[in-house]
Amino acid sequence: DFAHIERIYRTWAPNYDPPPDVIEDIKATLRVPGATASTLGYYWAIARADPEETRAAATKQVLMPALVIVGTGDGPIRMERFEKARSAFVNKYRLVALGGVGHFPHLEAPEQTAEAIVDFLGPPPPQ
Repeated sequence: DFAHIERIYRTWAPNYDPPPDVIEDIKATLRVPGATASTLGYYWAIARADPEETRAAATKQVLMPALVIVGTGDGPIRMERFEKARSAFVNKYRLVALGGVGHFPHLEAPEQTAEAIVDFLGPPPPQ
């Protein structure tokens, strides 16, 4: 019955309590035939990645500007990973760490997330 969904939210975002209808919507989505495999396919691909390809990808430079918004309380991903990745970005790179926020900044701190995005993009060009 996808009971682990509640555990994921408790572990990944301990200060966020999603409404029950949101959890039920997630579970309903995962019950759709093929949805679970599609959702987990991303993670399975990482786990099955060819170590040689992974090493080669890690040496490439990223040309696009990047904004990383991360919660300091993120359960599965540690801040050090984003700091370590900084050198791969040759253009604008900004890391915004939101205190007291977990894995889902857009849900846990939507105003701060929106402010970080608007600030990163800058003011609109004059018309």
